[in-house]
Amino acid sequence: MDSGQPLLGDAQVLRRVEQWLFEIRETETTAFADYVLPDTMTYEREEIVNYGHVLVDCPPCVEPGYEIRNEADIYPELAQRLGLGQYFERTRDENYELWLTCDDPAVTTVEPPITLERLREEQMIKLNTPQRCYDIFSDGGQLTESGRYNFYREELVGIKAGPVVDRIPALIDDQDMRAKYPLHLFIGRSRFFMQGQLREIAELDALSGSGPRLGMTVEDAQARGLKQGDMVEVFNGKGVVKVPLVIVNFLQPGMVHLWYAYGVKWYEPYGSEPAQELGSNCGMYEGADELNATWTPYLVDLYGKLGVPAALCNSCGISGAETIWDILCDVRRAE
Repeated sequence: MDSGQPLLGDAQVLRRVEQWLFEIRETETTAFADYVLPDTMTYEREEIVNYGHVLVDCPPCVEPGYEIRNEADIYPELAQRLGLGQYFERTRDENYELWLTCDDPAVTTVEPPITLERLREEQMIKLNTPQRCYDIFSDGGQLTESGRYNFYREELVGIKAGPVVDRIPALIDDQDMRAKYPLHLFIGRSRFFMQGQLREIAELDALSGSGPRLGMTVEDAQARGLKQGDMVEVFNGKGVVKVPLVIVNFLQPGMVHLWYAYGVKWYEPYGSEPAQELGSNCGMYEGADELNATWTPYLVDLYGKLGVPAALCNSCGISGAETIWDILCDVRRAE
């Protein structure tokens, strides 16, 4: 899919296109790409997955249609055109074999040794892992050098989002803000989708309610003179989102609900920006990227030195998913 923009130099193409190169559907991201190449879905390609205790070979169950191609096949061809082919000379199977020679003892100490041929034949191989889950306390480990909680980290001094004492307080605990925006907005995930995936399937979208809707209790709706089907505006100090109203019984009074991951095109019929317009300051804090760039590598290195299993090493920084629920708002009838 060519955007019609002038072609860039080879190095610029690699830097700009690689991030947006492959997709399985049209998204807000693809709208900014110079080129979009149709990637294979999980069902259309082989994947080898390490679940921590077992290694699983997942062969494709359907053949890719149309012009869909596995990105593992496209990278070498793209590299050839950019004069970088010498870095992509291994075949896909050779890369799988290389991956199986990792330095993870859970993989390398399995007997008989795990080979690609054996994995494809057996489909699933138990790794050499303990029969019970790792326990940081009973297994003699610790999460910090001292073994105690750290409320201040010298390594983060100088970063705007830095030491813990510099964090922004939660909006939902700000009583002055609550007086202005008395409703707590909960952005929930639909059981019919995987995050934003599969929303383009009309039947699933219909089951979930046919697009974005604001859920509100009957008490809160009546207090604002609203009823089922009204077009309403959800607003706070960051923006305004316009959607139809539905009365629901799964919320506590004082809470309203929008479904997670409906993109721009679903809000366009209402002449509205998507729900992200109302996002929490915590989730969008300008220092988050700098904090994560400094803290995450340090944390992973520290956990490795302390013997924490790699599967337990995870850090979302202050832009983690939990902050999407730290949103206050109010609701009014749309003009």
